[in-house]
Amino acid sequence: MSSPASHKPIVRSLRSLIFRARFLMLMRGGSVAIGLITLALLLAIGIDALFSPDKPQIRWAITGILALITVAALGRFVIFPGTRRIQLKEMSLVYDARHQESTEAFTSALHFAESVRLGSLNGSKILASTVMDRAIRQAQEVVPAREFRLRASLRQLLFAGLVLGIFTTLWATWPYQISRLLARVINPTSSYGNVYALGMHVTPGNGWVPLGSPVTITLRIPGRNAESAVLHRQNLDGSEVTSETMQAAQQGDPPQFTLTFPHVTEPFRYRISSDRGVSDLYQMDVRPYPSMNQLEVSYDYPPYTGMPPMKTALEEGGELRGIHGTALTLTGIPQPALHSADLLMPDGTEISATFRPKNDHQAVWRFKLSPELNGTWHYRLRDEEGLETISEPFYITSLADAPPSIVITAPEQSPLEVQPTDKLTIRYEATDDFALRRIKLIATPPSASSSTEKTQPLPMRSDDGRYQGEVTVDLAQYRLAKHRSLKLFLNASDSLPELNHGPNLAQSNPIHVFLPGEMPLLAAAQISLRALAEAQQALADEAQALAEADPAALPALDWIERQQELAEALESLEGMELAEASDAEGQGQGQGQGQGQGQGQGQGQGQGQGQGQGQGQGQGQGQGQGQGQGQGQGQGQGQGQGTGGSGLAQGLGQAIRAAQAQTAGQAAQAARAAANALGQRMTAEAVYGPTPLPNQHMTASDWDRIRGHLDAGSARAAQAKAPKRYRKLVDAYFREVARRAAEERP
Repeated sequence: MSSPASHKPIVRSLRSLIFRARFLMLMRGGSVAIGLITLALLLAIGIDALFSPDKPQIRWAITGILALITVAALGRFVIFPGTRRIQLKEMSLVYDARHQESTEAFTSALHFAESVRLGSLNGSKILASTVMDRAIRQAQEVVPAREFRLRASLRQLLFAGLVLGIFTTLWATWPYQISRLLARVINPTSSYGNVYALGMHVTPGNGWVPLGSPVTITLRIPGRNAESAVLHRQNLDGSEVTSETMQAAQQGDPPQFTLTFPHVTEPFRYRISSDRGVSDLYQMDVRPYPSMNQLEVSYDYPPYTGMPPMKTALEEGGELRGIHGTALTLTGIPQPALHSADLLMPDGTEISATFRPKNDHQAVWRFKLSPELNGTWHYRLRDEEGLETISEPFYITSLADAPPSIVITAPEQSPLEVQPTDKLTIRYEATDDFALRRIKLIATPPSASSSTEKTQPLPMRSDDGRYQGEVTVDLAQYRLAKHRSLKLFLNASDSLPELNHGPNLAQSNPIHVFLPGEMPLLAAAQISLRALAEAQQALADEAQALAEADPAALPALDWIERQQELAEALESLEGMELAEASDAEGQGQGQGQGQGQGQGQGQGQGQGQGQGQGQGQGQGQGQGQGQGQGQGQGQGQGQGQGTGGSGLAQGLGQAIRAAQAQTAGQAAQAARAAANALGQRMTAEAVYGPTPLPNQHMTASDWDRIRGHLDAGSARAAQAKAPKRYRKLVDAYFREVARRAAEERP
């Protein structure tokens, strides 16, 4: 008798039969399931193609029925048979039933093997061994493919093949249509339109528009005679907002419909339905124009200014303001990310930004303030889609380093009478936009070829930015006893580097000092002229008030205008610097027509008999006597008294007193005489050079007669001979003479 282990060949044969049987069952079940599912799918896409349901409920119902059919077919014909277990004993009964000649060898062998394993074998062991041996030999002859043939599943395979063939043929014939229908059936939430949407051309379809811009949607249906079209617009959450009828823009082939949204501010989805189909679902996005947030500017001032760096926010329409050479760093965070960002500067240049992707794609511009950067500037932003923004104007001001200022605050009086050994204290006040570098005291004697400069200690700067200091001047160092007078002023320079065309300079008001009895001629003249001008203005104001109160006094206005012109002429003479006339102290010269010979610096002219005092002596057709350093002969017309150093001051004093007279005629005559006397004296000095005439006296009326004989030739000669610093004065005098002569000419 064989051992229980000897029945293993029988088990292997039975298991191969079970595997073959299960394979055929799955093949038959799978074929049936595939056929049924494909048939249901063809039915669903057929319904969609014929009726084009677009309501979500109907599409979900079709998809749900298709899903139920699929699950039922797979469960009934694939899953259930595949999970059913086939026992060895069950397969042995099937095999023995198919092979009657085996006299149930597999079944009996399995029974004896089970009895031996359990130790309950009943009957003859010899019989059991004989049955087992016969079953083993039979098992070695088993061929599973012969026991369960493929032709048993032929009908199921033919069914599945037929349905799949129909579906494949349709897909090959209408690939786009079947694909669209299949997508719509499988996914009822898809944005695909029905099968006819393939013939509908929608422009722009999916796209975007700039915020607030219009968009026009166009539908064309080539080859189909559509009569209407409706655009259905939805929010992004799927809720429908509006349904609007599109306008037929063109009838015929192809039909065309349009609809314009003039101001798009929110993104939306849309699809178009017509009597010839339903389009796909499209989405129109809204893209905002690129903008710049958190615009900041950092100032790095030139080192010489001593100013620390500064950072501040730049508001819309704000200003960039700094001194030349200041380095500016402008930063901003754009939205969205940009392709490029440029500054459009007032000088026409463009400055491109660099980007910092790790810092919110921050845009950074760097540049320096130059003199050309004054005016307005803009920034231009361009995003990845080419959408461009140009900002509102900003302002930029590039400031030049302002020159300093310096003013002598004490002494207030100038000219100032001093002694040669005095020590003069000068107080001053200076300012600068940043810082002063140096203050110098400059002393200029009247006859010195060069000035004397002394650098002064720089005082501390106060909190309000002012420099206040004082300078003690030892007049003994400037040999005042020799020069007799001195002009003092201060010179201030700032810290602007030479590379920037610095430093800037400023000069204070001058202080003139002189020894007792040595007041410069023009200084005295200026004092007198100032008082005379004030008196003239007072008379003019009174005359104006009189004319306004009494219309009969209107002719006086002509006199007022002449007084104002005289005041302006006096002011122009008053504006001359004292230094230009410091050499003229105590010097005078008379001028006329004639020729003379002699040695001296003065000349008197006259017709008839007259007598004058000066430093020269002249003789004419009449007889005249004088005292001086030389003798000369001359011819002239007129008789009067000219003005020397003391005579001019005396004449001006008389003019001032006359200006205070009660009548306008007296004031006008006195003022004219004083102006003539001053102009004639200065002209004489310009032509012949300064000459001391301490005792010469001439009246204004004498000069009135002389000026009538001055021609253009003598004026040109006077200008040509005059020293350079006096030529403007000579020209002003002869112009005034010519103007008055023209006014008095009948």
